[in-house]
Amino acid sequence: MVFAITTAGYDRESLCWQIYDYAKKVQQGIIDDPTFYVSIFELDEGDDWKEEQNWYKANPGLGIYRDINEMRQSFKVAQE
Repeated sequence: MVFAITTAGYDRESLCWQIYDYAKKVQQGIIDDPTFYVSIFELDEGDDWKEEQNWYKANPGLGIYRDINEMRQSFKVAQE
């Protein structure tokens, strides 16, 4: 069994992006692979990443093991 937590990143040639792309295809039913469990946490198309309520979609541990104030600080940095 392999368990991976990662971000796809922006490099579409990276291994992480390849796994993400495969996972999305499994999730959408394009690829039939019952041995590949998919759980993707991300914003929906059209969601504004600047809206705090949307941060919870991509960060399921926010407020549990990830501090919201830490995320707010990271958000300020990301805006720059």
